[in-house]
Amino acid sequence: MVDLQQNNQATGSWLGRLADKIKGQPSAPPSPHPPGVAPEGYDHARLDTLTVRQVANIVANEDHDVEPGHSSDEHLQQSRIAQAHAVINGDLAYGPQRDQMVKTAPKEVTGKLENSEQYQRALDAARVAFQEHLAGKDPTGGRMYFNRRFTSSTLPREVGSEEVDVHQQFGPFQWGHRTVYTNSYDNPKRNPKPRGR
Repeated sequence: MVDLQQNNQATGSWLGRLADKIKGQPSAPPSPHPPGVAPEGYDHARLDTLTVRQVANIVANEDHDVEPGHSSDEHLQQSRIAQAHAVINGDLAYGPQRDQMVKTAPKEVTGKLENSEQYQRALDAARVAFQEHLAGKDPTGGRMYFNRRFTSSTLPREVGSEEVDVHQQFGPFQWGHRTVYTNSYDNPKRNPKPRGR
């Protein structure tokens, strides 16, 4: 009986010492995170037919000379990000037919616009929208249509032969001496089906 108790105590103390050794060891260092991608690293990433930079070009042309006005810079930037998402959605849905199906400003910019602060903001918006797209986030919910209005009216807009509702409105912004709003719209229900879907 004494031998059994001594054996249990010896085993217990051996396990205790092992546990103490394990507890006393420093944990393994965390795995290093992969290096981040510099913002400009996204510029030539292709969505379908458009690159992130071409998305920025479209947004810059759409917002050419639009200033915050009575809104904040952040609100105008949110508008640009929403526009970039809409352009991305149109490109992913229609690819080379996007220009005919979802009309926007051109995907080329002048050298003067490309070297402006306004262009940099459009490029930042396109980069954010692309990163959000990769993360599965889309504040437009897949919408592809947007435009600028001179009134705060949220009446439906005709797209093709169908009236669609305003999804979201941004503004008021300033364009020259005029007040403008940016509206994004629901996709038409009778829209031709996106290719490959």
